[in-house]
Amino acid sequence: MRSTELHLVNLEPLISVDLSKVFRCEGSLEQALTKLKHAWDKWNSIPYLVTTDEDAAKARSHLEGSFHEMCHVAKVIDWRDIASLYELLNQAYTLRSRMGL
Repeated sequence: MRSTELHLVNLEPLISVDLSKVFRCEGSLEQALTKLKHAWDKWNSIPYLVTTDEDAAKARSHLEGSFHEMCHVAKVIDWRDIASLYELLNQAYTLRSRMGL
């Protein structure tokens, strides 16, 4: 095996990226949905739109209309749920560390 081939084999795991889930939480609603749709089309990713209560209804309306192709897989998540999940995971990590687990 040539050395260049060996280097490519060794680097392959380092450049591997998991694109099974993509999140978008910035920009206009339509722009965010467009970028999520692009990721879904290109990588078959599960699209997650992180938004506010006010925009969640509009997002679902867009998913039933212009973005109906990904309506069955797209998730609309309130940003406060992300913050709560972060806090809970942080608490669990701290507790596990204290317990030596």
